[in-house]
Amino acid sequence: MILYRLCVLLSLLLVSSQLIAQKAIPLIDGREDSECASCKALIDKMPKEVLFGIHTKSNGDIYFSMNNIEWFHKLFANDDTGVTADFISEDRYNCNQPPENKKTVYQGIIIPPVYKKKLLANNESEKDIYSKIGTLPASLKDKTFEENLIIVTRNKICFYTHFVNIVRSDWDLLPMGLFADTLIKSSAFRNDSIENFTYSKKVEIVIPFKKGTSTYSVSELKSASDSLNLKKFTIQKVEVRAYSSIEGAEKINMDLMKKRGDAMIAFLRPYQSSIDRSSVLAAENWLEFFASIKGTEFEFLKNLSKGEIKKQLTNLALAKKLEPLLATERKSVAVLYLLPKPIQNTFTNDEFFQSFKKALASRKFSEAKSIQREVIERIRQEKLPLEYLDKMEVPKSKEYLSLANDREVYLLLYELVGKWEALDQFLEMRALDPKNAKVNYNICALKLELGIWNKEMLKGKELIDEINALLKMGIDKSLVRRMEINHHILKSDEYLDNFQYDAKDSVMEEIRDLYDLIEPTDEEIYSLAKYYSYHSHRKWAYEIVKPRIGAIDVDEDLLFYYINLLFYDSSTYEEESFINATLNAVNLNRVRYCTFYLPIDSGGASMQLLEHEELRKYWCQYCR
Repeated sequence: MILYRLCVLLSLLLVSSQLIAQKAIPLIDGREDSECASCKALIDKMPKEVLFGIHTKSNGDIYFSMNNIEWFHKLFANDDTGVTADFISEDRYNCNQPPENKKTVYQGIIIPPVYKKKLLANNESEKDIYSKIGTLPASLKDKTFEENLIIVTRNKICFYTHFVNIVRSDWDLLPMGLFADTLIKSSAFRNDSIENFTYSKKVEIVIPFKKGTSTYSVSELKSASDSLNLKKFTIQKVEVRAYSSIEGAEKINMDLMKKRGDAMIAFLRPYQSSIDRSSVLAAENWLEFFASIKGTEFEFLKNLSKGEIKKQLTNLALAKKLEPLLATERKSVAVLYLLPKPIQNTFTNDEFFQSFKKALASRKFSEAKSIQREVIERIRQEKLPLEYLDKMEVPKSKEYLSLANDREVYLLLYELVGKWEALDQFLEMRALDPKNAKVNYNICALKLELGIWNKEMLKGKELIDEINALLKMGIDKSLVRRMEINHHILKSDEYLDNFQYDAKDSVMEEIRDLYDLIEPTDEEIYSLAKYYSYHSHRKWAYEIVKPRIGAIDVDEDLLFYYINLLFYDSSTYEEESFINATLNAVNLNRVRYCTFYLPIDSGGASMQLLEHEELRKYWCQYCR
């Protein structure tokens, strides 16, 4: 009986302690107090590479993490310093009224602070800090929420922050391509669900349309196609953005724009009956509209909503005066990815071997390369077995090196061989001709790609010396500069892993200097911007992205990244560039834009962006 009473007493004590833990915690704002001065000073001095955060597991366990244990001990210098979390629920946000202001630092539900000794006792990591600080309050179960970090000294809040997510962790090397007859690149579309493709030429066609029509000017298209000499190329992918002017009903405009995009695709069909990769995006041309009215008598329109502007344009007199500007906005912009067309694409499978053997015997290497590439293309399409290439043997001598190089390039780009196997093959080729520029370029490109996973590739000066030697072999300076940037990117990652922050910063400055020497594509700007953000240089990222945002053909990823960067600075929300970028983003991909306002754990930038009236206005107008 005594044992039973003891068990009951212990159970009651446990329940009582849990109920106390759920009560409001009397934390007060101490951010301006002298007691918090050391905490504030340390956070200001803390290297940007030192990161901390709060994370809630699916089972409700809440964890505090910090990636540098040395700085943990600096920040949590005594046993009175601890950490807690403020949980913000989605219930806080709606379009009928602004979020409630509780007149406290924290606006949601907080859990009891956990102090230094317990943080260390609960730590589950050997190298850094990953410590459980509590469990999710029952009132938040089955709700959508975000966690904000609070650092306390006793019961005073010394630091409070919420986090905005940004695409920063999946940085890439600048695309280098591989040299066959010419520089061959793989697909620039990392999110493309269709298989990768290769191309050697990327071109753009802009065709205007008349008001209310989806028919194009035959003379304009013929002139464009003649200048591109499309008959000599295979169209690997075509992307069409079809734009209407902004007057009129959006649904009617969207239908018309879709027809304009389809008309562009139809124009290309005679050159290639089957275009496996094509996309048509339809959008009203708000970006160029706002640019065109700037400094004119119509500039007053920019202060109106889209609906109000459309209503104004039902005034026939105003629409007539605006027509010269509106006419320039009706167009299709097509981006074509091209690869030289093999002349043997009509061969039967049995004809390749004899034709290839004959071309080699007569030293017609260009013809042999064309046959070889078509064979590899059919292998990729599973119309021929990989073993077919074994019959088409290439002699291992300097004379046939360009043929062997081309073969390995296409096998690698079509993922028919692995990178290590291909590197071994290129090294064997270099032994036959040490000064062969294309082979040496391909070796450097592969070593850089493999250096992402194997740091042995980066030891010493061997690789950077090989890259610099490419200039003397005749490789274009801009391509060599890109390789130098990639080498520095990998070295900076190595320095970061070893906490060599000064060395890493020095390499990053060299990358900035090299960037000014190349003419980057949108894909390269996007890669480098993510890399800068990864190292907490968001301002650098913003500086290289901004010049492209005003272009109608800006890459969608780059446009959305620009908006994501500006979420960190609320002072920009009413600036013209942010407003125009937002309108363009909604036109290009409304669903993707609205994803920004999802919680971080759901792939959003932050649900708490809706604390800002300017952003909540967009959310309510476009997403609700």
